[in-house]
Amino acid sequence: MGWVDLWHGILLCDVLETEPSLRAVPLPSPSVDKVWGIGDPVQRRGIAFVRGKGCLKFVHLEIADARLPGMGHETKAPSFRVDGWTLTTWSKNVMSDSLEDWHKECVVEASGITIDDMAISQFLEDSGLLRTSLSNQPKAEQRNLHNLSMYQPLPCLSGEDIVYLVAREKNRHPKAWILAVDMKSGGRLKGAAYFGIPSEYSGYSVVYRPSEISKIYESDQVHESGYCLS
Repeated sequence: MGWVDLWHGILLCDVLETEPSLRAVPLPSPSVDKVWGIGDPVQRRGIAFVRGKGCLKFVHLEIADARLPGMGHETKAPSFRVDGWTLTTWSKNVMSDSLEDWHKECVVEASGITIDDMAISQFLEDSGLLRTSLSNQPKAEQRNLHNLSMYQPLPCLSGEDIVYLVAREKNRHPKAWILAVDMKSGGRLKGAAYFGIPSEYSGYSVVYRPSEISKIYESDQVHESGYCLS
């Protein structure tokens, strides 16, 4: 059994041992001190055990933002200007107490993520998440991937180099999109889906949770990602 504190580490107990004991597996520390141990870690960090590879996959989301004066008109929450965000992934094959056993795999900057699928690009613009300013409009009308509020990064359960995130146009906005980022070759947006507006909304609600249901039940209603919407 394992108990996970996403800011610090995992507490493991082998309940099949004659005399079960506890041991700790530390998690990589974020590079920016201001996020260490502050707030709900689910909004910034995610972990999964990949059965097929017998390893842990871990992801950390780092956001460069600045607090704006006042509160959001729609969200009634603090407003922020997002200037960029970064995804970093690690893997670990040994359940040891050493941070050195974590292998850093990929680091992807939001500004470097490509959207080479025209259908995905068009969907994101039509649905309102991304916005391209016209020549006669101010630059403030433009919104790119690196300007979005991002939440709940989760690694792919199958072991692929894919990270899933919740994207919003601004902090705690009720409209949400699910994005799939292929971490290889500097980052590529592999998929996107509109989540909609929950009837009872909390800005930091958990939108989805890891699940392997797609492996045992094939349905158009189940995402290939291996994650179920809450």
